Amino acid sequence: MREVAKHNIEADLWIVHGHKVCDVTPFVRRHPGGWKILVEHAGQDVTELMSGMPHRHSQAAMKMLNDYYIGDLKEANGLKEANGIKSQRSNGQTAPYTQVG
Repeated sequence: MREVAKHNIEADLWIVHGHKVCDVTPFVRRHPGGWKILVEHAGQDVTELMSGMPHRHSQAAMKMLNDYYIGDLKEANGLKEANGIKSQRSNGQTAPYTQVG
């Protein structure tokens, strides 16, 4: 999570949902709930926020996260760390980060 936490501004915004790391930077201004809530939770795990009230998201919204997927988290010694960050998003666009170390 240390690497993910570095991406915590509107112009460079990563989130974690479940085990997936997503670069939602291109989506920030299009978020139906407003850009501020994304920036408020930038660089963080939003799994519970997106699943619980009052921000429960639809299956379509959960599916949309796949467009911004760039890698997975791995757990080592009880700590979650970003692993295997892809150089391209699932929609074919090049992601700005090729690897997390």
